[in-house]
Amino acid sequence: DFHKAWCGSIDKANGLYNLIVANIIADVILILEKDIKNHLEDNAILILSGILDKYSTRIKEKFQDLELIDEMQINEWCSFVYKNNK
Repeated sequence: DFHKAWCGSIDKANGLYNLIVANIIADVILILEKDIKNHLEDNAILILSGILDKYSTRIKEKFQDLELIDEMQINEWCSFVYKNNK
C-alpha cells in the first residue's frame, strides 16, 4: 500500500517512503546514496535503474548494506532491486 508519493529530487523529499525508484545515471545515484537510504522506511523497496554495466560493481558496493533481491541487465543497462531490512 502506498501512503504517500513524491516525484522529484530526493533532497527535497520529506519523510520516509516504502518504495523509492531512481532511474538516473550511476554517478548521480552514488552522490545521492546517503539521501536515498535516509528516506527508506523499514522493509522498503529500492529500485535503481539506468546504470551502465561498467558501474554495476560500484553501485553494489555502495548499497551492500541493503539486501539485493533482484538484478536485471538488458544490453549494457542494469537495474537493481533492494530491500531495506531494518
